[in-house]
Amino acid sequence: MRSKRQSIDENQPLLSSDADQPRDDDALLTPNAVETTFRRVVIVAYVLLTLSQFHAGIFNTALQQLVEGILCRTYNDDVVDPTKDPRCKAEQTQAELSLLFSMETTFELVPGLLLSIPYGIAADVYGRRPVAFLSILGCVFYAIADILICWKSDILSPRWLWAVPITTILGGGAAVFPTMLYTMVSDIAPKSQRAGAFVILSTAPVLGRLVGGPVLYWLMTYGEWHALIFATIMWLPACFIVMLVPETLCKKQDPDERQLDGPASDSSHSFTKVLRSRLRSMCKSALVSIREMFWNDSKLCILLLSALSLEIGRFLVSGILPQYMTKRYELAWKEANLWLSIKAVLQVIVGLLVLPVISQYLTKAGMSAVTKDAWVARTGLLLAMAGYSIAGLATQFPLFLVGNVLSALSIGIEPAMRSLLIATARNSGSGALFSTLQVILSLGIVIAGPLIAASFRFGLHLGQDWLGLPLLLSSIIMMPTVVVLFALTFRDKSDKTGTEEAANNDNIN
Repeated sequence: MRSKRQSIDENQPLLSSDADQPRDDDALLTPNAVETTFRRVVIVAYVLLTLSQFHAGIFNTALQQLVEGILCRTYNDDVVDPTKDPRCKAEQTQAELSLLFSMETTFELVPGLLLSIPYGIAADVYGRRPVAFLSILGCVFYAIADILICWKSDILSPRWLWAVPITTILGGGAAVFPTMLYTMVSDIAPKSQRAGAFVILSTAPVLGRLVGGPVLYWLMTYGEWHALIFATIMWLPACFIVMLVPETLCKKQDPDERQLDGPASDSSHSFTKVLRSRLRSMCKSALVSIREMFWNDSKLCILLLSALSLEIGRFLVSGILPQYMTKRYELAWKEANLWLSIKAVLQVIVGLLVLPVISQYLTKAGMSAVTKDAWVARTGLLLAMAGYSIAGLATQFPLFLVGNVLSALSIGIEPAMRSLLIATARNSGSGALFSTLQVILSLGIVIAGPLIAASFRFGLHLGQDWLGLPLLLSSIIMMPTVVVLFALTFRDKSDKTGTEEAANNDNIN
């Protein structure tokens, strides 16, 4: 499982609200029971999300260092210790390493994109917990397959890692697992507590990274294999922990989302029938939504396309940053991961303390919510571009840290962009809007994968001063998004409605 792939949004609904879901009126809970079940679901989901990022942070870094050593020994037979041999930072090894992992990211997205809908429908029919269990199990097999390929590196090329995403056919991969957890929380959460629960869950991956950094630093003193095996063993309990969360399919709190079609065991609700019915319905609704978003609403279309350039630019950085740090500044992989975990601290501080204070100040100053979001997105983008440019040009590590701090201050870009999309959309439902956005973001990662490999390889060829080419390219690619955000004007829907009503009243008078 790959933490960077989790730059795919975990909060977005994988399941349609109009699913043929089994409901049992006897399953309605008393208020006290609802509160108890809600807390239990949130706690278990928080533990699983933290454990997921903890595992991914340790596993990914150890795997990259191990594969770097395998490649180095392939090109240099007499290498004894790849972590200390300067030949392992040579152009040939580093170019192949960046190609391996950037393309694996692209290949890993394919099963998730193809299978997310069938697994979502299966969760509507059979329950959320079985699908979450299968997704976790698929991620376990993913890690085991990675280990086996590296173990048999004498007969298997490291490029066999590109075939490992096949294991995500079981459960849909890392994208389905967190979405199932968020769906379970959404099922049981009272409306008044739903947003707060999502904010709490959003801190779980950050906590996993913070804890994983020092643990990885310690484990790597014993070698990459110890870290890989430890990370895999720590992920195995997730298969049992997920069974502690109660099934929430029949306990949804929103009456509008409850269906009266009977239990899932009814033969009329077989998975194949539901799948065929849902696909027909989705094709019809998709055509309507696409027409509304891309043909009838040019402003929304431009904003959605700008999100594509933003995602490509952001992933160009996140996909290469650890390797860039080890190559340019001669850091060990464990040291690079530790510095990146410190960056997570800054993001938490900015996201939970700085941004709310600024938002409250701007509200008191009379600024509307959508205007605040626009300026958060604009400022965040400028900070990110400046930070990536400084980090890409920095010849000294302290200057790189300055750029890294600036980019950490841009944490508010993603939620601000989503708020702007909602404010801009006129006739498109939020579900269709975010589904379209998710496809665009996934497409951005698919495009960024080959760009990472090509730009880093070209930078290696040009010389040491151009190693930061992917970071510089990221700033250039994000420029269209900046232009769009400064060119467009944003107003709350309520403001628009009020203006239209006032105009109508003037016409009547």
